[in-house]
Amino acid sequence: MESTDSGGRNSQPSGQRRVWNADEEKTLINGLRDLVTRGWKCDNGFRNGYTTILEQHMRQQFPGTTIKAEPHISSKITVWKKNYGIVCDMLGSTGFGWNDTGKMVTVRDDTVWDNYINAHPKAKSLRYKSWPLYADWTNFDSFSAQAGESSASGKSKRDGKRKYNVESEDKIIGLLSSVCQETNNRLSELSTRVGYQVNAKQQ
Repeated sequence: MESTDSGGRNSQPSGQRRVWNADEEKTLINGLRDLVTRGWKCDNGFRNGYTTILEQHMRQQFPGTTIKAEPHISSKITVWKKNYGIVCDMLGSTGFGWNDTGKMVTVRDDTVWDNYINAHPKAKSLRYKSWPLYADWTNFDSFSAQAGESSASGKSKRDGKRKYNVESEDKIIGLLSSVCQETNNRLSELSTRVGYQVNAKQQ
C-alpha cells in the first residue's frame, strides 16, 4: 500500500467521520510510544500539544494525509480509551475471557452475555468484535486510568443505588416500628382504663 494513497482514500467531506485504516492506526500507536520515550507523558496522560506532534508524525509517515490533530487524532484517542474501558470491564466480569488469536473477548454462554447486555445495553454489538490494538492500549497509563475511573464510576453508581435502597428500607422499618409502638401504648392505656372501670363497678 502506498502511503500517499492512504490519505487520499480516507479523506472525508467536512463534518463527516473519518475512517482510519489499520496502517494509520498502527502508525498512531507508534507515535504515542515515541512520545512516551521522548518524555511527553505526564500524570494525567500526555502534555498539552501532544496531538500536534502526532499530526506531524502522521504526515511524515503518510505524506499528503488529511489527518489533523483536531478533530481526527484527538477523537481517535478518545474512542480508543472508551473501547479499552469497555474491554477491561468485560474481562473483569464473571464468564468472560480473552482469545489472543482472534484478539476477541470470549463469553462462556448466551446467558452470561444476556445478563451483561441488560446492564450495559450499548455493548450489544460488541460480542464478536475484534480488538487488535488491545495489547497496545495496555501500555499507556492514561488509557488504564480512564478505564479504572469508568469502572469505579459504575461501581459508585451501583453502590449508591444499594445505599439508597437500604436507607429507604430503614426508614420504612423505622416508621412501622413507631406506628407499632404507638399502637401498643394506646392499647395499654385503653386496657388500663377498662380495668379501672371494671374495678369501680365491682366496688
